[in-house]
Amino acid sequence: MCGIAGFFGYKKKGPTNEQINKCLDLMKKRGPDYQNYVTHNFENKVSVMLHSRLSIIDKKKISNQPMEDGNGILSFNGEIYNYLEIKKNSNFDKFKTNSDTEVLLKYLSKNRNIPKNDLDGMWSYAYFDKRKKA
Repeated sequence: MCGIAGFFGYKKKGPTNEQINKCLDLMKKRGPDYQNYVTHNFENKVSVMLHSRLSIIDKKKISNQPMEDGNGILSFNGEIYNYLEIKKNSNFDKFKTNSDTEVLLKYLSKNRNIPKNDLDGMWSYAYFDKRKKA
């Protein structure tokens, strides 16, 4: 299983680089294959999303997380069992990866909320919507 963590709040109370790296070190057992974080600053606030990856689906580097597009940032843990079906039947832009993470990122960018019957699987995720700044 992967590990996810994050912070959303005022810049002046945000985590330091040392705190972020310490958190990633603690998460390494959850995802030994890759650790990273993305910071998004806006107004006087900051969003920091951390991810520790255990590569199972699409082990290529391009599928590392947090995954970002023009609309949002996603840190995802779990598996979407029907992601290939959603990918095949979607009208999303061209996919760059073979990961269920990118399917979820495009889904959230378009729909923001997940209708209960659309996705089959088990997961937890954090998504930052750049447009709504939330």
